[in-house]
Amino acid sequence: MKNLSLSILVLLSLLLFSACSKNSKVSLENDALKKTYYTQVNMWFEEKPTYDSVSNNRSFNEGNIPFASDYTIASTNYNYGKLLPINSQIKIIKLDTNKIFFEHNDKLYAYVRTKHSKHRTLEQLFKRTFALSKVDLENLENKEAIKNAIFKLGMSKEEVIFARGFPPEHKTRTLSSNSWYYWKTKHNSEKFVFENNNLKLIEE
Repeated sequence: MKNLSLSILVLLSLLLFSACSKNSKVSLENDALKKTYYTQVNMWFEEKPTYDSVSNNRSFNEGNIPFASDYTIASTNYNYGKLLPINSQIKIIKLDTNKIFFEHNDKLYAYVRTKHSKHRTLEQLFKRTFALSKVDLENLENKEAIKNAIFKLGMSKEEVIFARGFPPEHKTRTLSSNSWYYWKTKHNSEKFVFENNNLKLIEE
């Protein structure tokens, strides 16, 4: 059932990534906060803090403690830093303008909507990145590769999304394309080439 739900999401995304405002705030405050969620794709994080919008605009004097994460994940999903695996259990702590703060293993993470995701609201990113149930990988041929963030030729588009995440929308505007562009770092990209919806080639 979970795989069917993601398949529906992929099919909807195939039509076109909808254009959205640049400064969007998740409208899920009452429903999302403090609930347990699971990551729906592999993600990579940097060991650097991200401040909430209030802390960013405040001078910190004695006794005035900023709200900041331990780690940062960009919606661009750069393939460097450390891996936060698919199906990691997390708890949403704070929803901010263009940022989702969540807790995992007693550490605070910030998922940040970057300019490369300007065609998606933060709420849309939230709904495809986190869910109340785990992704069912058991019947997938490449489940072990997905769990270990290994990208194998022959993977289906769905399996690539599980393993690598969604390609940034500023370069890959539709998942129906046979070429998906990912960023290994802020300056180095790679192209995933598909044939008949299966991964044929990775070009750097």
